[in-house]
Amino acid sequence: MISLRVLTPILILPFLLFGIYYSIGIPKNSLFLITNLIILIFSYFGMCIQPLKFYTLSKVAFIFFFIFFGFVPLLHQMSIINIYGDDLNIFDKVKANLIIILGMISFLLGNFIKINFFDKIINSLPGVKKLNFIYLLVFIFVCFLILYKWNFDLSLLLTRSMGVQYIFDFTLDTISNPKLEYHLYTKFIRPMPIILLFIFIFFYKNDQKKLNHKKNINNKILLWFLTFSSVFLVFPTGVDRLQAAVFYIPFIIIFTNLWEKPYVMQATLTAGVFTVFEFLDKFRYFKTEEFNFNITFDFLKKGHFDAYENFVRAIEIDFITYGNQLLGAILFFVPRSIWNEKPIGSGSVLAEKLNYDFGGISMPLIGEGYVNFGIFGSLLFMLVFGILLGNLDRVAWKIKKLNKDCLFLYFYYLLFGLVFYTMRGDLMNSLAFIVTLTLSFWLIVVILKYLGKFKLYE
Repeated sequence: MISLRVLTPILILPFLLFGIYYSIGIPKNSLFLITNLIILIFSYFGMCIQPLKFYTLSKVAFIFFFIFFGFVPLLHQMSIINIYGDDLNIFDKVKANLIIILGMISFLLGNFIKINFFDKIINSLPGVKKLNFIYLLVFIFVCFLILYKWNFDLSLLLTRSMGVQYIFDFTLDTISNPKLEYHLYTKFIRPMPIILLFIFIFFYKNDQKKLNHKKNINNKILLWFLTFSSVFLVFPTGVDRLQAAVFYIPFIIIFTNLWEKPYVMQATLTAGVFTVFEFLDKFRYFKTEEFNFNITFDFLKKGHFDAYENFVRAIEIDFITYGNQLLGAILFFVPRSIWNEKPIGSGSVLAEKLNYDFGGISMPLIGEGYVNFGIFGSLLFMLVFGILLGNLDRVAWKIKKLNKDCLFLYFYYLLFGLVFYTMRGDLMNSLAFIVTLTLSFWLIVVILKYLGKFKLYE
C-alpha cells in the first residue's frame, strides 16, 4: 500500500499545475510548453523525494529549479518580458530548457553517488570540549570590530542601504568587482557573531540537563544576550537578502520544530522567496523615495529573477571561455593589483558583451558550467554539485538519526541559504562566500578548542 506521505505530493501536483497555468496562461509554442512542464514536474518531485528527510540541501536545489527555471520563465514567456536587452529566441529558450532537464538528471544522479571520503572529513573536523572566558572575549572583540568598521552607525547596520559605498573604498574597484577588504568584512567577519551564537547554543543544549537550576538561569540570560547582540549586528535587513537566508534559515531549524514534518520546508521556502525575498531587498533603498513596505509580485518580472534569462543569453551568443571564468572563481582571493587580467564575474562579462547599462547581473550555476565548457560543463557542474550536496545530506541525516549533536550540523544548517546563493550565482561571488564563511566557522572552532583552558561551564 502506498504511504500517504508519498501519495500527498502526487495528489497535489494536478491542482498546483492547474493553478499555475490558470493564473499565467499556456504558451503557444509546444516545444517550450513541454520542456517547461517537464522542468516543473521534475523539480517538484525532486523536492518531495525522501519525505522522512524533512529538510535537505538537495531539496533546496530543486526548489530553486522549480521557481527560477520553471515558474519564472513561464511567467516571463506569457508576459512577453525581457529583463535586459532584445527579445529572446524561443528556440534558445527550448535549448536552455533541455540543458536544464539534463542538468537536473545529472544532479539527481550525483545525489546517489556515495563517497566515503566525506565521512572521513566530517569525522575529522575539530570540536570544542568546553567554553571559557576566551569565548566571551572573542565575541566582544568581533562585535566591536563590526561596530567600528560600520562607524557605529545604526542605520548602516540595520538597513542594507547604499551607504556601504562610504564604508568601503571602491575607488579602485567597481561594485561588481569589490576588493578583498569588502569580502573580508562582509563575508568573513560579519557572520562571526551568528557563528559564535550557534556554538554557544550547541553547548547550551547539551549541558542544560547537567547543570543546576541557578546555572541554567545564568546560561539562559547569556543566551538571550548573545542572540540579541548577534541579530542586531547581523540584522536581516542590513545584509544582502541571500546572505540573510544563509544566516537566518538555521534559526528555523534550531529554535523551532516547524520543519520537522514532511513538505513544510518546501512550502515555507517557496512562500519565502515570493514574499520575504522582495521585502528584504527594499532595504537597499532605505532613506530614498523608492523605499516602501508594499509587497507586489511585479518583482518577479525584474532583475531579481534574471538567472534563466542570463543563461539563455549565454547560449544565444555562444559565450564559452574554456575554463577561464572557473579559474577566476577559484582564485577569487588573488588581488587585482597582482593579477591585472583576473576575470570578473560571468554575469558582468555577459553584461559587457551585450552592452547592458547595468553590470551586476547573475549567472546561475548551470550557466557557469556552460560559460566554462559548454553543454558538457553544465552537466558536469550539476553532477559535481549533486555529489557534494547528496553526501552532505547523507552524513548530516546519518548523525541526526543517531540523535547526536555536533558542530558540523550547525555548519550544515548554514549551507541551506548558500545553496540558493550558489545556484543563482555568479560563481565568483558565491564561491568567495562559501570559502570565507567556511573558514570563519572552523577558525573560530579551532581558536576556542585550543584556548579553552578555564571553564565557563561547571
